[in-house]
Amino acid sequence: MSEKQYKWSDFYLFNAKLGPKWFIKGVNYWRLVEYPWVANRLKLTPDGNLLDIGSASYNLVPLLLAKEGYSVYATDIDSRVQRLKKVFPYKNLIVEEQDATNLGYDQCSFDNITAISVIEHIPNDGDTLAIKQMARVLKKGGRAIITVPFNKEYKETFVKKDVYSKEFTGEPIFYQRHYDSASLNARLIKPSDLKLAHIEYFGERIFHFENFFDRLPLALTIPIRWLMPLFTKLFTVKLKESEIDQAMAACIVLEK
Repeated sequence: MSEKQYKWSDFYLFNAKLGPKWFIKGVNYWRLVEYPWVANRLKLTPDGNLLDIGSASYNLVPLLLAKEGYSVYATDIDSRVQRLKKVFPYKNLIVEEQDATNLGYDQCSFDNITAISVIEHIPNDGDTLAIKQMARVLKKGGRAIITVPFNKEYKETFVKKDVYSKEFTGEPIFYQRHYDSASLNARLIKPSDLKLAHIEYFGERIFHFENFFDRLPLALTIPIRWLMPLFTKLFTVKLKESEIDQAMAACIVLEK
Protein backbone atom coordinates (compact mmCIF):
# COMPACT_ATOMS: atom_id res chain seq x y z
CA MET A 1 0.00 0.00 0.00
CA SER A 2 0.98 3.61 -0.51
CA GLU A 3 3.09 5.03 2.33
CA LYS A 4 1.45 8.40 1.84
CA GLN A 5 -2.14 8.54 2.97
CA TYR A 6 -4.16 10.50 0.44
CA LYS A 7 -7.21 12.52 1.44
CA TRP A 8 -10.09 13.89 -0.60
CA SER A 9 -8.50 17.32 -0.24
CA ASP A 10 -5.39 16.21 -2.17
CA PHE A 11 -7.52 15.64 -5.26
CA TYR A 12 -9.80 18.62 -4.71
CA LEU A 13 -6.84 21.01 -4.45
CA PHE A 14 -5.01 19.37 -7.36
CA ASN A 15 -8.09 19.93 -9.50
CA ALA A 16 -8.58 23.51 -8.31
CA LYS A 17 -4.95 24.47 -9.03
CA LEU A 18 -5.42 23.56 -12.69
CA GLY A 19 -7.32 26.82 -13.18
CA PRO A 20 -10.68 28.59 -12.73
CA LYS A 21 -12.51 26.33 -15.20
CA TRP A 22 -11.46 23.26 -13.26
CA PHE A 23 -12.33 24.84 -9.91
CA ILE A 24 -15.83 25.74 -11.13
CA LYS A 25 -16.34 22.27 -12.60
CA GLY A 26 -15.29 20.75 -9.30
CA VAL A 27 -14.78 17.06 -8.49
CA ASN A 28 -17.59 14.53 -8.80
CA TYR A 29 -19.52 13.67 -5.64
CA TRP A 30 -18.58 9.98 -5.63
CA ARG A 31 -15.02 10.52 -6.88
CA LEU A 32 -14.21 12.29 -3.61
CA VAL A 33 -14.89 8.92 -1.96
CA GLU A 34 -13.27 6.75 -4.62
CA TYR A 35 -10.07 8.69 -5.34
CA PRO A 36 -8.47 8.50 -1.86
CA TRP A 37 -9.80 4.97 -1.34
CA VAL A 38 -8.08 3.76 -4.52
CA ALA A 39 -4.86 5.76 -4.10
CA ASN A 40 -4.31 4.49 -0.56
CA ARG A 41 -4.50 0.85 -1.67
CA LEU A 42 -2.03 0.98 -4.55
CA LYS A 43 1.37 -0.68 -4.19
CA LEU A 44 3.48 2.35 -5.01
CA THR A 45 7.26 2.02 -5.36
CA PRO A 46 9.75 4.45 -6.94
CA ASP A 47 10.42 2.11 -9.88
CA GLY A 48 6.85 0.86 -10.26
CA ASN A 49 4.21 1.80 -12.81
CA LEU A 50 0.47 2.16 -13.15
CA LEU A 51 -2.02 1.58 -15.95
CA ASP A 52 -5.26 3.54 -15.78
CA ILE A 53 -8.29 2.41 -17.78
CA GLY A 54 -10.74 5.08 -18.93
CA SER A 55 -8.53 8.14 -18.54
CA ALA A 56 -10.44 10.36 -20.98
CA SER A 57 -12.77 11.26 -18.12
CA TYR A 58 -9.82 12.98 -16.36
CA ASN A 59 -9.38 10.45 -13.56
CA LEU A 60 -7.38 12.43 -11.00
CA VAL A 61 -5.65 9.46 -9.33
CA PRO A 62 -3.20 8.64 -12.16
CA LEU A 63 -2.82 12.32 -13.03
CA LEU A 64 -1.83 13.32 -9.50
CA LEU A 65 0.53 10.34 -9.26
CA ALA A 66 2.12 11.34 -12.57
CA LYS A 67 2.65 14.84 -11.21
CA GLU A 68 4.38 13.31 -8.19
CA GLY A 69 6.79 11.43 -10.46
CA TYR A 70 5.16 8.03 -10.72
CA SER A 71 5.24 6.24 -14.09
CA VAL A 72 1.67 6.30 -15.43
CA TYR A 73 0.01 4.98 -18.59
CA ALA A 74 -3.29 6.80 -19.15
CA THR A 75 -5.50 4.95 -21.63
CA ASP A 76 -8.96 5.10 -23.15
CA ILE A 77 -10.70 3.81 -26.26
CA ASP A 78 -11.98 7.38 -26.72
CA SER A 79 -9.57 9.51 -28.79
CA ARG A 80 -10.29 12.46 -26.49
CA VAL A 81 -7.82 10.93 -24.08
CA GLN A 82 -5.15 12.67 -26.16
CA ARG A 83 -6.25 15.98 -24.61
CA LEU A 84 -4.41 14.99 -21.45
CA LYS A 85 -1.08 15.67 -23.15
CA LYS A 86 -1.84 19.40 -23.33
CA VAL A 87 -3.20 19.82 -19.81
CA PHE A 88 -0.77 17.47 -18.06
CA PRO A 89 2.60 17.62 -19.87
CA TYR A 90 4.40 15.36 -17.39
CA LYS A 91 7.28 13.45 -18.96
CA ASN A 92 6.36 10.29 -17.05
CA LEU A 93 2.69 10.37 -18.20
CA ILE A 94 2.20 8.21 -21.30
CA VAL A 95 -1.16 8.77 -23.01
CA GLU A 96 -2.43 6.10 -25.38
CA GLU A 97 -5.65 5.05 -27.11
CA GLN A 98 -6.27 1.51 -25.93
CA ASP A 99 -9.31 -0.77 -25.95
CA ALA A 100 -9.66 -2.21 -22.45
CA THR A 101 -11.11 -5.42 -23.90
CA ASN A 102 -8.00 -5.95 -26.05
CA LEU A 103 -5.01 -4.21 -24.46
CA GLY A 104 -1.88 -3.99 -26.57
CA TYR A 105 0.56 -4.59 -23.70
CA ASP A 106 2.61 -7.67 -22.91
CA GLN A 107 1.51 -9.86 -20.04
CA CYS A 108 2.84 -8.91 -16.61
CA SER A 109 3.60 -5.31 -17.61
CA PHE A 110 2.14 -3.30 -14.71
CA ASP A 111 2.47 -3.16 -10.93
CA ASN A 112 -0.86 -1.42 -10.51
CA ILE A 113 -4.01 -1.03 -12.59
CA THR A 114 -6.93 1.29 -11.87
CA ALA A 115 -10.40 1.49 -13.40
CA ILE A 116 -12.45 4.05 -11.49
CA SER A 117 -16.14 4.02 -12.44
CA VAL A 118 -15.25 2.89 -15.96
CA ILE A 119 -15.73 -0.81 -16.47
CA GLU A 120 -19.50 -0.65 -15.95
CA HIS A 121 -19.84 1.43 -19.14
CA ILE A 122 -18.45 -1.26 -21.47
CA PRO A 123 -21.40 -2.92 -23.26
CA ASN A 124 -22.26 -6.59 -23.67
CA ASP A 125 -19.60 -8.79 -22.04
CA GLY A 126 -16.97 -6.07 -22.37
CA ASP A 127 -16.60 -5.69 -18.61
CA THR A 128 -15.60 -9.34 -18.29
CA LEU A 129 -13.22 -9.14 -21.25
CA ALA A 130 -11.66 -6.01 -19.76
CA ILE A 131 -11.06 -7.55 -16.34
CA LYS A 132 -9.41 -10.55 -18.00
CA GLN A 133 -7.11 -8.21 -19.94
CA MET A 134 -6.27 -6.30 -16.78
CA ALA A 135 -5.35 -9.57 -15.08
CA ARG A 136 -3.19 -10.58 -18.05
CA VAL A 137 -1.07 -7.42 -18.03
CA LEU A 138 -0.81 -7.23 -14.22
CA LYS A 139 2.50 -8.34 -12.71
CA LYS A 140 2.63 -11.10 -10.13
CA GLY A 141 2.06 -9.50 -6.76
CA GLY A 142 0.44 -6.50 -8.41
CA ARG A 143 -2.93 -4.93 -7.70
CA ALA A 144 -5.93 -4.12 -9.87
CA ILE A 145 -8.30 -1.70 -8.17
CA ILE A 146 -11.75 -1.04 -9.59
CA THR A 147 -14.82 0.86 -8.48
CA VAL A 148 -18.31 0.27 -9.86
CA PRO A 149 -21.92 1.28 -9.16
CA PHE A 150 -23.74 -1.17 -6.91
CA ASN A 151 -27.41 -1.94 -6.39
CA LYS A 152 -29.52 -4.41 -4.44
CA GLU A 153 -30.41 -6.02 -7.78
CA TYR A 154 -28.41 -6.05 -11.02
CA LYS A 155 -29.64 -3.57 -13.61
CA GLU A 156 -28.56 -2.06 -16.92
CA THR A 157 -29.32 1.50 -17.98
CA PHE A 158 -29.97 2.63 -21.56
CA VAL A 159 -30.38 6.28 -22.56
CA LYS A 160 -31.79 8.19 -25.51
CA LYS A 161 -28.86 10.55 -26.07
CA ASP A 162 -25.24 10.51 -27.18
CA VAL A 163 -23.00 8.48 -24.85
CA TYR A 164 -19.29 9.24 -25.00
CA SER A 165 -18.31 8.54 -28.62
CA LYS A 166 -21.59 6.79 -29.47
CA GLU A 167 -24.13 8.93 -31.34
CA PHE A 168 -27.83 8.55 -30.59
CA THR A 169 -29.67 7.62 -33.79
CA GLY A 170 -33.07 6.69 -32.37
CA GLU A 171 -32.30 3.44 -30.57
CA PRO A 172 -31.51 3.61 -26.83
CA ILE A 173 -27.77 3.35 -26.15
CA PHE A 174 -26.27 1.28 -23.34
CA TYR A 175 -24.92 3.59 -20.66
CA GLN A 176 -23.95 1.53 -17.62
CA ARG A 177 -24.71 -1.40 -15.36
CA HIS A 178 -25.20 -1.49 -11.60
CA TYR A 179 -23.81 -4.69 -10.11
CA ASP A 180 -25.23 -6.76 -7.30
CA SER A 181 -23.19 -9.29 -5.31
CA ALA A 182 -23.88 -12.16 -7.73
CA SER A 183 -23.02 -10.25 -10.92
CA LEU A 184 -19.96 -8.67 -9.31
CA ASN A 185 -18.60 -12.13 -8.71
CA ALA A 186 -19.80 -13.68 -11.99
CA ARG A 187 -18.79 -10.85 -14.34
CA LEU A 188 -15.66 -9.46 -12.67
CA ILE A 189 -14.10 -11.24 -9.70
CA LYS A 190 -14.32 -14.87 -10.80
CA PRO A 191 -13.35 -14.32 -14.49
CA SER A 192 -10.31 -12.27 -13.44
CA ASP A 193 -8.76 -15.33 -11.79
CA LEU A 194 -7.28 -12.88 -9.29
CA LYS A 195 -7.47 -12.97 -5.52
CA LEU A 196 -10.11 -10.75 -3.92
CA ALA A 197 -7.95 -8.91 -1.38
CA HIS A 198 -10.45 -6.31 -0.19
CA ILE A 199 -13.92 -4.97 -0.92
CA GLU A 200 -15.89 -2.13 0.64
CA TYR A 201 -19.31 -0.70 -0.05
CA PHE A 202 -20.54 2.88 0.14
CA GLY A 203 -23.99 4.41 0.19
CA GLU A 204 -25.87 7.54 1.18
CA ARG A 205 -27.40 8.53 4.50
CA ILE A 206 -30.01 11.09 5.52
CA PHE A 207 -30.69 12.31 1.98
CA HIS A 208 -30.31 10.91 -1.56
CA PHE A 209 -28.22 13.83 -2.73
CA GLU A 210 -26.93 12.27 -5.96
CA ASN A 211 -30.40 11.88 -7.51
CA PHE A 212 -31.38 15.36 -6.34
CA PHE A 213 -28.27 16.99 -7.78
CA ASP A 214 -28.50 15.14 -11.12
CA ARG A 215 -32.04 16.46 -11.66
CA LEU A 216 -31.08 20.09 -11.14
CA PRO A 217 -30.70 22.32 -14.22
CA LEU A 218 -27.07 22.92 -15.15
CA ALA A 219 -27.39 26.62 -14.34
CA LEU A 220 -28.23 25.78 -10.74
CA THR A 221 -25.44 23.24 -10.25
CA ILE A 222 -22.54 25.39 -11.44
CA PRO A 223 -22.56 27.84 -8.48
CA ILE A 224 -22.48 25.02 -5.90
CA ARG A 225 -20.09 22.51 -7.46
CA TRP A 226 -17.17 23.87 -5.48
CA LEU A 227 -19.09 22.77 -2.35
CA MET A 228 -19.10 19.11 -3.42
CA PRO A 229 -16.72 18.01 -0.61
CA LEU A 230 -19.29 19.24 1.90
CA PHE A 231 -22.07 17.24 0.26
CA THR A 232 -19.88 14.14 0.05
CA LYS A 233 -19.01 14.46 3.74
CA LEU A 234 -22.64 14.98 4.75
CA PHE A 235 -24.32 12.28 2.72
CA THR A 236 -21.93 9.41 1.84
CA VAL A 237 -21.06 6.64 4.26
CA LYS A 238 -19.04 3.41 4.32
CA LEU A 239 -21.35 0.48 4.92
CA LYS A 240 -21.01 -2.68 6.95
CA GLU A 241 -21.27 -6.05 5.22
CA SER A 242 -24.75 -6.42 6.70
CA GLU A 243 -25.82 -3.14 5.06
CA ILE A 244 -24.89 -3.83 1.43
CA ASP A 245 -28.55 -3.76 0.40
CA GLN A 246 -28.18 0.01 0.77
CA ALA A 247 -24.93 0.20 -1.21
CA MET A 248 -24.52 2.45 -4.24
CA ALA A 249 -20.83 1.84 -4.95
CA ALA A 250 -18.39 -1.05 -4.55
CA CYS A 251 -14.61 -0.57 -4.29
CA ILE A 252 -12.54 -3.66 -5.00
CA VAL A 253 -8.87 -4.67 -4.70
CA LEU A 254 -7.76 -7.70 -6.71
CA GLU A 255 -4.26 -9.20 -6.41
CA LYS A 256 -2.25 -11.47 -8.69
